[in-house]
Amino acid sequence: MSNLGDAPEIVRAALVQTKWTGDKQSMIDANVALARRAALEGAQVLCFQELFYGPYFCQVQDPQYFAYTETVPGPTTEVMCQLAKETGMVLVVPVYEKEQEGLFYNTAFVVHVPRQVPQAPHPSGGGVLGEVLLPSRQPGLSGL
Repeated sequence: MSNLGDAPEIVRAALVQTKWTGDKQSMIDANVALARRAALEGAQVLCFQELFYGPYFCQVQDPQYFAYTETVPGPTTEVMCQLAKETGMVLVVPVYEKEQEGLFYNTAFVVHVPRQVPQAPHPSGGGVLGEVLLPSRQPGLSGL
């Protein structure tokens, strides 16, 4: 048994990869549906693909893709917090984050339901804001 008390020794994880549908909302909807299916099949942790709600464009810096940026917390964070509560899964959610105008990051946040998922201390002292672990560049929070 691990040093986390009642934590299971085996954690079932799922990885989701989808084809670009053409718009952000349909991508979010498709990924949420796949996450629900994974939860029904026993997944406890789910990782979405990089920049899961849009086309992958990180090899170029083109202003047309700035429309995919959003704040964290923000609209996708809210959807994923609800999904984590509904399914009881830990979610790793990559997004194109807008920290401020002109300052964007290819980042990921981790959503968890504290009472349902045992928490191990993160080696870097990961910060918690509500149910969302945020990267280190957020003011007042340490790294993931």
